[in-house]
Amino acid sequence: MIKYELKKIFSKRINKFLLIALFAIAFVFAYLAAESVTARSDYLGLFDVRKLSESKNKYKGMLTGELVSEIISSRKEIQNTYGDNVPNDVYKNEMEPYSDIEYFINNILTPDSEYDYYGILGMDESDANNIYELWNEGCDVVINSYGDTPSKKELIQSIYNEVETPLYYEAFDAWETMTLYAETYGLLVLSIIGILSAGLFGDEFINNAEDIFLSTKNGKGSGIINKIISGYLMATITYWSSMIFLSIISFGIMGISGAGTSYLISRPYAIYDLTYIEFYMIILLCGYIAAILSASISMLVASTTRITALASIIPIAIFCISPFVGRLTPLDTFFKLTPDQLMNLYNSARSPLVFQIGEFAFRQIPAIMVMYGGLAVLLFPVVFFGYRGTCRR
Repeated sequence: MIKYELKKIFSKRINKFLLIALFAIAFVFAYLAAESVTARSDYLGLFDVRKLSESKNKYKGMLTGELVSEIISSRKEIQNTYGDNVPNDVYKNEMEPYSDIEYFINNILTPDSEYDYYGILGMDESDANNIYELWNEGCDVVINSYGDTPSKKELIQSIYNEVETPLYYEAFDAWETMTLYAETYGLLVLSIIGILSAGLFGDEFINNAEDIFLSTKNGKGSGIINKIISGYLMATITYWSSMIFLSIISFGIMGISGAGTSYLISRPYAIYDLTYIEFYMIILLCGYIAAILSASISMLVASTTRITALASIIPIAIFCISPFVGRLTPLDTFFKLTPDQLMNLYNSARSPLVFQIGEFAFRQIPAIMVMYGGLAVLLFPVVFFGYRGTCRR
């Protein structure tokens, strides 16, 4: 039965077209991802992201005070020599290799204010050697700013206390870029999963076959269960095959340099002590939770309303339109915990956002993973009884 349902989904001409288009678009996203990196410098060519990484990996290793001191000296010397008119060849050969580390230093110096491009120029050797002490001072600023209750302060403080320093650095342009493009492509994948899922129950109504289906020996029991399982299997196959395909192409072009780099190099005051590959895996996992949720919602709407078009649109509205609605309303806290945030980790991880219920404080990303992972499971019986209850007997 499950094999038959999957065959129905993947053999429909329109569904074949959507899936072929989805995989074709992966090439476009991989190209755009690589181009977005190369546009940051004068490097030309699709595969020159690797050259950029090789240049930056001159400073690969533990980000110690000694290395920070070396970079500060170089930056000051260039500033004294050229001012703000640094020649392109000097920038590419001397400044660009440590540009990520300079960004890290300037971010440490501005925990509660706008990024200061010249912050590094005001540092001396003692500041360089005590870079992580400066970071600790900045952490205190963040804790007082975002920890508006004792429980929130305690949570943020405990996270910062667990960070092991010095941090590890390796050029991470490919991973930083893919954290954004994987989510954007994932939204397209979710939309198609919603469309494919709607047909599982919608086709029965369109063909007036629901009475025949339910009159079979196991139609009201295992028949419906198998349909739902087929929907989840379809979502699993479609999601992971497309996301893995995109990742293979993208990292094949850009390389995998920076997989072990600490995410804190990019965002020193984030409350997620992860490497880039760990962060990317969490993005993919959250996308999968969203995919299962999209399939569940689509099947639920199709089985209860008998309107396939509506069932196809609802997941798109939840994951693609909801973020824009959130920006236009004053309910900012509410929209930080809506399902669309599963596909917004690129932005969510940047802020030390903490919530609290009673005395329990929690971070945004683990919360939405548990909430919507659980909801996707709970919707299984809802879809089952919804379809069985709305069909004619």
